[in-house]
Amino acid sequence: MPKTRTGCKTCRIRRVKCDEEKPFCARCLKFGADCEGYEVGVRLNASTKLGPKKIIPQKRHHQESLLSSIGRVPFTVVFRDNREYSYFLYFQQEATFDISSHFDQTLFTHVIIQSSWNEPSLRQLAASLGALHKAKGPKTLNLPKEETDPHRQYAFQQYGRALKGVQARISADKYRDATRVALVASLLIYCFENIYGDLDSALRHLESALQLMQKQLARTNRRYKHSNNSSPNSNLEDDLVAAFFRLDSGLLSRDNICDAKSSGSRLGMHYLKDICEIPKKFNTISEARNCLENIQLPAIPSLANDLAQIKGSSLPRNIDKKARDIYTTMSSQLRHWRVAFASLYAETLTPKGKKDAIAAATLRVRALSTELASQRVCCREPSSLCFLNIESREIVDLSKFVATDPSFLKSFVLDCGIVPGLSTVVAACIDMSIRKEALQVLKDIVPRREGVWDSLTAVKFGERCMESVAAPLPRLVLHDHVNRGSIDPRGITESWLKNLQIKISQNQLRDISELFIDECWWRDIVALSWNITTKCGKNEISQYLQSQAAKSGFGQFNVVDQGALQPRLSDMGGLIWIESGFTFENKAGTGRGIVRLANVGASQWKAWIVHTNLDELKEFQEQSPQGKSNGCKPTDTQVLIIGAGQSGLALAARLKSLSVSALIVDKSPQICDSWRQRYESIKSHTPRYTDHFPYLDYPSDYPDFLTRNHIISWMEHYQKVMDLNVEFSSAVGKIDYNYSSHQYTVAIKSQDGNERVVTSRHLVLATGLISSDPLRPEFENESSFIGQIYHSIAHRSASLIPDLGAKKVVIIGAGTSAFDIAQDFVNCGAKDVTMIQRSPMFISSLEAQDKFVLAGWQMMPINDADLAGSSFPLPIALTLFVGTTQMMAQHDAKLLSGLEKAGLSVKRGEDGIGVLHHQLLKGGHYYLDQGACQMIVDGKIKIKRSQEGVKGFDQNAVILADGTIIEANIVIVATGFKRSSDMAERIMGEEFMAKVGNVGELDEEKERIAWWRPTAVPGFWYMTGSFLWSRSFSKPLALQIKAAEEGLNPDYYLG
Repeated sequence: MPKTRTGCKTCRIRRVKCDEEKPFCARCLKFGADCEGYEVGVRLNASTKLGPKKIIPQKRHHQESLLSSIGRVPFTVVFRDNREYSYFLYFQQEATFDISSHFDQTLFTHVIIQSSWNEPSLRQLAASLGALHKAKGPKTLNLPKEETDPHRQYAFQQYGRALKGVQARISADKYRDATRVALVASLLIYCFENIYGDLDSALRHLESALQLMQKQLARTNRRYKHSNNSSPNSNLEDDLVAAFFRLDSGLLSRDNICDAKSSGSRLGMHYLKDICEIPKKFNTISEARNCLENIQLPAIPSLANDLAQIKGSSLPRNIDKKARDIYTTMSSQLRHWRVAFASLYAETLTPKGKKDAIAAATLRVRALSTELASQRVCCREPSSLCFLNIESREIVDLSKFVATDPSFLKSFVLDCGIVPGLSTVVAACIDMSIRKEALQVLKDIVPRREGVWDSLTAVKFGERCMESVAAPLPRLVLHDHVNRGSIDPRGITESWLKNLQIKISQNQLRDISELFIDECWWRDIVALSWNITTKCGKNEISQYLQSQAAKSGFGQFNVVDQGALQPRLSDMGGLIWIESGFTFENKAGTGRGIVRLANVGASQWKAWIVHTNLDELKEFQEQSPQGKSNGCKPTDTQVLIIGAGQSGLALAARLKSLSVSALIVDKSPQICDSWRQRYESIKSHTPRYTDHFPYLDYPSDYPDFLTRNHIISWMEHYQKVMDLNVEFSSAVGKIDYNYSSHQYTVAIKSQDGNERVVTSRHLVLATGLISSDPLRPEFENESSFIGQIYHSIAHRSASLIPDLGAKKVVIIGAGTSAFDIAQDFVNCGAKDVTMIQRSPMFISSLEAQDKFVLAGWQMMPINDADLAGSSFPLPIALTLFVGTTQMMAQHDAKLLSGLEKAGLSVKRGEDGIGVLHHQLLKGGHYYLDQGACQMIVDGKIKIKRSQEGVKGFDQNAVILADGTIIEANIVIVATGFKRSSDMAERIMGEEFMAKVGNVGELDEEKERIAWWRPTAVPGFWYMTGSFLWSRSFSKPLALQIKAAEEGLNPDYYLG
């Protein structure tokens, strides 16, 4: 017997002489053995058993089945060298197993592998894929890191050569099966690019192959129907076509989660058999899969498009009859499919059928996700939406089951698995907690790729969905058997509040499904907890009520019986609900709320939105601040407010009415200095009737839109009448917080240079919505410009510029300031005025704003309007405002059309983003017309579009990124201002603000971090907002501070 101390592991086990040719033994290859490579320093003893290579346990059944169906490579097949043979064997026995997963064995064994046996270029391509698969899987294969490099090098060498060989093969007209070779090669190329990690290249190759397949089907006029291939004698063509049908449908549905759109061929709509026969019972997984795909494929294009519309706008939309008929037919077929699949699925849950459990679970995920998408886009009854959460829950649970199975690989598989289903849940489910869970599963399986679906892309899509503040709306329609005239809003509201009271008093809040629809919301402003919070979904609301209702003493509900908030049936463009105000009490005080009820059955109404807002404290009711003492000492105050703008003054007045001492300090020499420093023509862009201050309204003879001087004089008057303690020319220096004594010590330096230290238990930043620091980009060759350049903050009046009639003005930017300043230059007689616009923007007339946005403040008492205005959770407000934006655009159609003809790019809400999104989140890109729009239409203000903005300057002109040259004598840079958080960091310090968080950003509940609510640092608050917000939110902030001071909030510890 020859010595076998050295050589490859396979030869040592077989106890034969090894030729020791690395990396693979030629003797093994010659005799068809699977060479296991070399392991230095290992000796085998005599007890070593002979036998085949050990197979990984979790792969055993699938792999053994696959290997038995492949058979050995025929002796007639000739390989270029031993390495090609070795890598081809690896492809045939290992890579094929991983890529085919649980579904595509027949495709690989009867089409791809056998085609590779017969065609050298395909064989070379398969070998390169085997080498790459081996190189990319060192952890799975337990290969030393240095051994992966030769595999990778070989893979790319042979891949390039194989591509040339395939190209030469299919270009030879004498071969009749050239198209077939091209299609098989396309699948191998697609697999290679995916395993390598170049998804974009893979998709480009796939789209070309789909076009080839479409031409082939059209040429033969072939209608396709799945066949059950169970033997090598089956029709191979069906397996090949089926693979492209699946990839094509995946490509079309994947467009929903990608920014870049692909060009799917819609093979399933054009070439699939129209009638799908569903048996009473499926006998095999393959049979069930084929039938499911026959149901799904025709509807994929329409379904992907309609789901994308919902993702964009979250609004109910009308589905055309043809699409609805497709969905109705598909839903009916899916129900029959589930019935036929039930017994087979149940069998896989038994020990006998366990081998097919993963495949069966994956199929069920596919069926559920298709039905979920279909129901999301076309269900009519609100009650039917409850099934969305049920289906979503099962999809997530089944996906977890699949992903935790030992056979699950975080690599590439050719067929779709659980990624599309999880992506559908993230896009279509109305329960936020289930959506978050689905996203987490997607994150856990990265970098898995399934067909055209990439888990990483799906994760990014899911994160965008979760970051997207707009929320889907339920189907707010009346039940078929409900007569609008017979609805009793008061009785229905009273009954609902009574049932809520019973639930609270009996501590039965674990299950609130009798009271709330699935996609419900509760926005609470300091009523159940001393915070501002929004809860979404029955689970979150139930948990919130369980933890806070009894603790706060929340109850004693009464319906508002008169005025604007009394119960009524609301109809908002076809969205119908009952809306009613109500009052309540808690241990600390009394408050008001609003409930919106959705009709879910012939006599059932459940809550869609509940809003609660604490109005006053029982023991510390508001008193008029006029004539009251400030109660503030020069060096000690309960509250120190930094900033004497509208928000600082409003909060100080609220605190004074509650007998809380407050000192305001401001670095400016006089009140309203920020308004004094703006251009003279500036006006308020919200009407007077929405902007009253707390306890004191504007005079009735003030204009509807206040000028700069009106605002200045009014704020001076307000501070004096309210006798608010304000120190001007006072710069804030070092700020320290003592966590033990809960005291702030603030160094304040006056204009004369004297410095004193003020102590307070609360510190409030009221420094504005935006910073006063300009955002000023730098441009190329700016110093070469011989004209005048300045930021919009420096503009006072165009009338101050000499010889203006001979000067050309260019304004960089197209925000509100840019429009106002352009209008100012035209009014003052500038020779030429041009605005440079980068991005599309919203434009609204004053009439449209009054009619569609601010009507509530005209029709209601201001306190009722404030309550109603704050009652919609931000995600719902943004969604509803898409429709409002579109109605405003229709109202202003003539104006917008004229602006577009003049070159201005306008938005109308057609992309599912409303103007409210820009106003509250994005900032900028909208303008409420104060006269500049007609100047644009008339050509007095010119518009130049440049998506890339301004490149730079020469001596007499502005140069745009596209090379356009605009002559200019004066350039105003109207590019906005820095974030308010920058100023907060400058005052409080980066370390302090890092504890507070990103001020003004949205938290997980879509509420503003730090604004008007507790922060991570006790006693630190942030007060900000427009005139309306300053009035509305100064009260809950003052109540929170008073509660902390008086011990009403025992959890808010203060010294």
